[in-house]
Amino acid sequence: MLVLTIDQQGSRTGQDRVPGLLRALEAVPVQAAFERTVGDELQGVPQGAEAAYQAIRVATRDGDWHVGLGAGPGELDDGASTRAGRGPAFLHARQAVEAAKGSRVSLAVRAPDAQAAARAQAVLRLLACLLGRRTPAQWEAVDLLEEGLSGHEAATRLGISDQALSQRRLTSGLEEEVGARPYVIDLLRALDAPAQGPVPSSGKG
Repeated sequence: MLVLTIDQQGSRTGQDRVPGLLRALEAVPVQAAFERTVGDELQGVPQGAEAAYQAIRVATRDGDWHVGLGAGPGELDDGASTRAGRGPAFLHARQAVEAAKGSRVSLAVRAPDAQAAARAQAVLRLLACLLGRRTPAQWEAVDLLEEGLSGHEAATRLGISDQALSQRRLTSGLEEEVGARPYVIDLLRALDAPAQGPVPSSGKG
């Protein structure tokens, strides 16, 4: 199981941004939906490696979040609420978000296999640096290109020249992200491999 715990940076002095991030995360396939757990923190259980990367990308784009990814065995009750989740994956997510708070790149990964976690963390941090530098204008171009529009169609939609669109695509680092994405997803799958989905609850029932 992969679990994400995400905590707002500077929450004591800034506005509550949890509702906005929760809305942005609604498109992510999940085993347990993202929800506020305590204060300005939220947690969810993505539906596998690709969904975990998608959620990390959303949080990185939104900005100013500590992101902790935990991996390992985990349990979800029938209601599939992350609040009732138990097991090492949830503990590792807690450890990861605390570690993220002390890192220059505020993202950390923790798992039973420390070396596998370190490999995934290293690549995710590189991608987080790339995504964090993307401007709103570059994200507009990336969104349209990822919808399947051609460069010319995206430029027309944005009311800019083809050359300006090409420049936005180049400086966004989209090609580099697309090239790295399969490898980081493979690393996340390796973390998730020991536990294919939630362990059935052995509790009340």
